[in-house]
Amino acid sequence: MLRSKTALTEKTIEIERQKVISEFEGLRQFLYEQEQLLLGQLDKMEKGITRRQNENITELSKEISLLNKLISDLEEKIQEPVLEFLKDVTSALVRSDDLKCQLPIPVSSDMKGHISNFSLKTVVLKGVLKKFKDNLRDELGKGEKEDLLLDPETANHLLILSADLKSVRMGCRKQDLPDNPKRFDTNSRVLATEGFKSGRHYWEVEMGSADGWAFGVANESVRRKGLTQFCPEEGIWALQQHGGRYWAVTSPQRTPIFLPEKLNKIRVYLDFEGEEVSFYNAENMQHIFTFNVPFSEKIFPLFSVCSTMTYVKICS
Repeated sequence: MLRSKTALTEKTIEIERQKVISEFEGLRQFLYEQEQLLLGQLDKMEKGITRRQNENITELSKEISLLNKLISDLEEKIQEPVLEFLKDVTSALVRSDDLKCQLPIPVSSDMKGHISNFSLKTVVLKGVLKKFKDNLRDELGKGEKEDLLLDPETANHLLILSADLKSVRMGCRKQDLPDNPKRFDTNSRVLATEGFKSGRHYWEVEMGSADGWAFGVANESVRRKGLTQFCPEEGIWALQQHGGRYWAVTSPQRTPIFLPEKLNKIRVYLDFEGEEVSFYNAENMQHIFTFNVPFSEKIFPLFSVCSTMTYVKICS
């Protein structure tokens, strides 16, 4: 059995390795194609400029040749008698009038426009690639998934925690639990046992299809006693399902979330130094919502269930 599990694990690792190789190979191919496209445009512009230069050189060479011929003729005629020479000079001057030295044709305004537009492309390219690299570094640097547990000492009396402390649902009556400073005595909430005061962390949460769940993060100092609002002013940043709709718990009004499909599992990202807590559909990584928060104290994952028809569960 152990050998079978080991083989399965090794096979899974190899599959993931091939996925990584395939994705980066596809990215390299895409970037190579875009590089060749831009270099091709530069080559075309360079050939246009070179062709214009060659045309100018050809015309100038013809004119220089004609001038040299005229000078050579005059040098020969200077040895002749004065009258003959003056007659030939007059003829040479007539020929020189026919010789119209053309100024080199400058680079066209169209070509200058093409070069200017390409310069803008390189500026955009630099910005897009920097953003891409920063985003990729941020996404890949979010760390390992946290293996969270619910903290029984913080759970409201109406909440029923599973034996493995991974899921919570709402009961029909209050449980006889000892009161302590950490417990929510009125709001049906519970915190995780582990909090964070630095770094990047993420966890995934499965939830029931019915209304009545909410989860996110809360300040360690969040009020535990008395009825309090579910809002950022109380040190809570969360997502919830209510009235058949999804909401981001923002102030002064909640923000409705419109999604093309129903949510079954959500990934929560916490970036303490980056001052963000973000929510994603864990099944396709579609971004749902991001709170920007200048965290100033330890932050705990928060979970709330206020209906007996639903539940939330921390995924392992």
